[in-house]
Parts: sequence; structure tokens; C-alpha cells
Amino acid sequence: MIGTFTSNLEQGIPASELEQVVAHWNNKASVTEDGILFYIDFAVSSNAGKGSYPIWLEYTDGDITNQALDDVKPDILDNVITIADAIRGDVNLDRMVDLNDGIMLARYLAKWNITFNERQLEAADVYKDNKVNVKDGVRLAQILAGYEDTENTGTETRTFLAAPGEGSIPQVTVENFEGVAGDTVYIPVTIANNTGIAGFGLELSYDSAYLSPVAVERGDLIGEGDFSSNLDEGSKNGAGKVAVHWNNVDNITDNGELFTVEFLIKENVPMGEKLSVEVGNLEDMVCDEDLNNVNVSLVRGGVTVAGYSEDIVDPHDFDIYKIEHVLMTLSDGAACGEIPSNGDFGLTVSVVCTAEEFHPAQLVAAAYGADGALLEITSEMITKEMLAEGTLAGDACNLHIGETAAEIARVSVFLWDPSDGMVPLAQPVTISGKTL
Repeated sequence: MIGTFTSNLEQGIPASELEQVVAHWNNKASVTEDGILFYIDFAVSSNAGKGSYPIWLEYTDGDITNQALDDVKPDILDNVITIADAIRGDVNLDRMVDLNDGIMLARYLAKWNITFNERQLEAADVYKDNKVNVKDGVRLAQILAGYEDTENTGTETRTFLAAPGEGSIPQVTVENFEGVAGDTVYIPVTIANNTGIAGFGLELSYDSAYLSPVAVERGDLIGEGDFSSNLDEGSKNGAGKVAVHWNNVDNITDNGELFTVEFLIKENVPMGEKLSVEVGNLEDMVCDEDLNNVNVSLVRGGVTVAGYSEDIVDPHDFDIYKIEHVLMTLSDGAACGEIPSNGDFGLTVSVVCTAEEFHPAQLVAAAYGADGALLEITSEMITKEMLAEGTLAGDACNLHIGETAAEIARVSVFLWDPSDGMVPLAQPVTISGKTL
């Protein structure tokens, strides 16, 4: 510092005996830059209660001058010292706010096996809205990056970037893929119509009886910022759920892949089974750099289990037939609402040909036990003569499931191409317990 600087604290008198802190500085020339004039270090009494304690600055005429000795009368903005159980952002309670706090908060938001005590929850609420969510991750990242630290006062406007029905809103999609039992598949989660996001906390639901998550990898779209998932810690925390957290200091506005989840398809999955993977509740789970909620639409996807690896086709190839309806009937012809536990029932299947030209197909119905074992299978060839006005004739789509020794848990109906290695020609339909 140029010039001469001193204060009344330097004379050695205990600060408790001083009524005020006085700082003096003089120089032969004016300074014109903006910045910090001086610091004051305060010791907080051990018996100080939680709350806000004001600090104000006073001056009189002649106290502030320039090199021409003219009076300078600046506006004064007073402030407060806030005493709390924890420092805002000091999530690990080491009395410093640094990168380690950002990492710990990201892991907590990604639902690692981490439990925060009351003081940590107070420190983690960086946004000061009495919640701990993705907004706190974004705000802490901004503080660590040196952005202006503006607290939420409760009057800050936090609105959706776009409300439903008001034009294109961002769309988060879990993509569809196919695989065979025992293999791994990679399910991307993508964003389109991106209006700008700086953080998200997404939770994917899946059927843990048939799918096992292996890993989560961030997409190129979110190369910057903190990224974590509950799979990163190597635990089985939250079976049936994959939690993924990301936050950044600034918005990303491009469309593309947010992250990819690698799933193992378990050996007991019935062939043709459609396994859903979807994003759960998104309230306060996506925000922008200004900590506004971002409203998004969700599209669920999943995994279709094929019989053999060579059977795997693009979902867009399912454009030849559509299985419209499956009706279960008893031996007397009466409709039944639940699967007869030991078989001996009929299936009336309504199929629509959606292609311009006829394509041979084999209609297959398979019954499976609770362990995924195949109990009974029956089939019927579909020929051109069986189609009447685009819909399969009634007599041609009647199948019968014979009696079974074990209890039937589900029935799946498929349409396959018998001339090309049984490639699927329609999305399969599965009945679990009750008819469709």
C-alpha cells in the first residue's frame, strides 16, 4: 500500500475498551481505482447468539479528501456480521469454504451414503431457501469461482423459464435400446430444446429384478462442472434408483447427451420383455445460472430384451405390424381379467399391419414363471390371406396356452419374421397378472 496507514487498534489498548475503530490513511496523490480500502478482523465472542450484528461506518466533513484538499462525500453502505452454527458453504465444517465442500455437496446431492447433521444441512443451504438441492450446488460453485456472492433474501424472483404450453420447453429423454440377457447396454439421457441449464439432480427408476446399473458417465455436453452419481462410491445404495447430480457456474445451452447409464441385463429376463427406465419427480431439480427453476418435459425409455444378439434392431424398424390388443379367454369362451395361474386359456390377439406391403410373420405367445423360466409357448403363422381390411381376422389370431406345472407370472406376445432369424416385427406386449 502506498501512503501512510494506521488505526487506533495499533496502540495496544484492548479492543473491548474502544468505542469505535478508527482508520487513517493519507497519500500525496489521489487514488482513482475501485477496490478494498482496509480490512477489520473481528473476534466473535464465544457466548454470541445466532443472529445478525450491524456494522456501520461514519465520517464527518473533512474526514475524506482528495489531493486538492476538496471534501469527498461518498455514500455509505452499512452491513452486518451474521453469526450461525455453520459457515454458509462450509459443508465439511472445517471453517473454510473450498473445493472440498463442493465435492462433498455434489456427492450428497447424488445420494451417496452420506448423512449431514443439522450444522451441515445449514451450511449446505447455500441458497438460503431452507432446502438442500441442485440450486445450492450451483450457488456454491459460483462462490468458489469468485462470482458475486448474493444471498437469497426471500424476495428474489424464481420462476420457470417456460411454463407448460408456452412454446417449446426443454425435453429430457431416456433413450430406448435393445440387448440380450447377460449383456450390458448403454442408455443415454439427452436434452433437447435447451433454454439454458446450470445444474440438475435427476433420479432414474428401473426394475432391479431385471436390470443392474454398472456405471454412469457424463456426456460431452456437461464437460465442465461437478458431476457425481450414487454409483461412484461403489455401494448398492438405493436399489432401483440411479441418482445423478451435476452443477456448473454458467448455463449450457446446447442440445445433446447429458450422461449415459450402463446397465447389465440379468440372465432371468424373459425374451421380448420391455424394461422401463424413467426419470422421477423433477420439482426443484433443474435450474439455470440465476437459480431459476427450469421446467422440463420427460420422455421415458428403456431396454427391450431380444432373444439373440443378432435379433437386435433399431426401434424404428418396428413399423410393419402393431399388436393392438390381447384378450384372455377361458375354455368356455368367457373373458378373464387375470392370468389363470396354471394355464389352459386362450388368447385373442388383434394385430394391425402398418406397412404398405404385406410381410410374413409368426405370432408367438409365451408364458413365464416368476423366475423367468419359459413354461409354455404357442405360435401361429400370419399369411396374406389372414388379413382383412388391415386387421387380422378373428379366427387367425386365436392362440391357446396349455396347462403348466408351475404358476404363470406373465405372458408375452411377439411378432417375429420367420424368414430372417426371427427378427421382431412389432413391439411385444406383456401381461403381468391382469389383462390389457
